[in-house]
Amino acid sequence: MTGSLGRQWSPFLHRRGLDTANWRARRLPGVTNETWLLTRADGSRPDERYVLRHYVRTSADAEIIFELAALRYLAANAFPFAGVVDPLDGTAGIDQVDGRPAALFTYVPGIVGESLGDTGAHDLAEGVIAAGLLARMHLVSRHRTFAGSRVERSDPLTRLTRWMSRYGSDPDFSTVPGGAAFLAELSSLIDELTAALETTSGLWVGLVHGDVAPNNLVRDPSGDVAALLDFDDCQYSHVLYDLCSILWSWGRSPDGHVDPRRVRQLVGSYADVRQLSDDERQLLPKLFAAYLAADGVDKVTWWWRGEGRPRPVSESSAARCFLELIANPGLGGTLSGHG
Repeated sequence: MTGSLGRQWSPFLHRRGLDTANWRARRLPGVTNETWLLTRADGSRPDERYVLRHYVRTSADAEIIFELAALRYLAANAFPFAGVVDPLDGTAGIDQVDGRPAALFTYVPGIVGESLGDTGAHDLAEGVIAAGLLARMHLVSRHRTFAGSRVERSDPLTRLTRWMSRYGSDPDFSTVPGGAAFLAELSSLIDELTAALETTSGLWVGLVHGDVAPNNLVRDPSGDVAALLDFDDCQYSHVLYDLCSILWSWGRSPDGHVDPRRVRQLVGSYADVRQLSDDERQLLPKLFAAYLAADGVDKVTWWWRGEGRPRPVSESSAARCFLELIANPGLGGTLSGHG
């Protein structure tokens, strides 16, 4: 859908040196937020483009302040991403348009990857590049906190703990085929990982992107990454969760199972840029299990509570891979570097 921007956008764009009448907007794909590509209405200067984001899921200013502060910090460290276009007067704060936060970004030309399918992404070379890129981001953002907050964003373990508190004792979950076994493994993982994190000091924390996937990478004609997009899910947490995201995106075989060979290569590519501590290697299998379980439990819960038609746990690829990882010590050894 392409058209003119409404008058409500005039103050927002004017503060950034743009006149609404001179720009046309085309809605970009995506379901989380409303995102528009701005091009000049008269067709001049085709290289001058912007991306306008109107936040839907995130409503708190503090959440957007955190995201934009993180992006500005990465810009200062020459990290490839779509830059933030700030107001010309240099004022801080978040603009509201129609009662929702909005932000403007520079447009990065290039090729954007496709959304993940049921069996993940199969271009392993792309995953290798992504692993090195995220390791670099973690190096420059270690222990770095930012203004604002990410209350609405939670790491996988926190999400699982909240889910267990809400649904763990719900007898209706027994109507989900495979739910009892899934629940038992989930409970054990939460207890084990919580205890391990309380006694382990060798884990890096810093900026976590939270959604590393092909459709959030822009590649230039030479194949290099021109930008990492979509920091909507970024947060301050254990940086290995980003490596887990990479393993989930690019670490599966064509039949959808976690592939030890691909996992070894992705972990190795990350470690070539940022060496993993012994504690990190030891806990990576459990962190990856938590990542898979959190993704899987969202899907299973939607079928069970949202649609009211429970499906087998195994129909969620993430939940199935979680159970396979728990049942396969050899795969865990591959993740920790012992397999």
